[in-house]
Amino acid sequence: MTGPEVSQQVDLLVGDAAPVGARVEKSDDDSLTLVPLGRAPASGAAKLHFTDKRGICSIDGVLTPGPGASVTFRRGGRPRVIQRREHVRVAATVSVTYSPDGTRREESYTLDVSGGGFVLGHGPGLEVGGTTHFTLHLDDEPVEAFGTAVRRTERGGVAINIDVIAPGARERLIHWIFRRERLSRAYATGR
Repeated sequence: MTGPEVSQQVDLLVGDAAPVGARVEKSDDDSLTLVPLGRAPASGAAKLHFTDKRGICSIDGVLTPGPGASVTFRRGGRPRVIQRREHVRVAATVSVTYSPDGTRREESYTLDVSGGGFVLGHGPGLEVGGTTHFTLHLDDEPVEAFGTAVRRTERGGVAINIDVIAPGARERLIHWIFRRERLSRAYATGR
């Protein structure tokens, strides 16, 4: 694991200030040149968060002004995984269709989504322990999966574990989750 790639979006955390989004413009062995997506962050000790195939990663370092509107992040160590991809869960309402008995079609929506499953707001026809074909209607294109209803929630929802999903579909789902998480953080910080 070496770090973020050129053109990848990252988050910079300096002290107690809100995270600042940035795009990687240049990368070498010990530093990154970044273009802030908004206000320039303060100089000093910083953490850089980015995503890769393993999840959300963090690198400690020092941030200084760079050429033009850019900033330079000098790495102070190796990247470390701080949240594994399979555990990332985002609150999201996504339309879902499924066929609990193999013939009739039901519609529901998610309360949250992760790379390993989701919680339906309600699940007509679903029994705990039953496996069903689900279609999650994401922003870009649907994701097809077979999942098992593993429990009912206190509010009447149904937790679904994804049992079978094509590798490419899981990657699309995980990328969608990371985009949603990034948007949620930006909304929460007012950017």
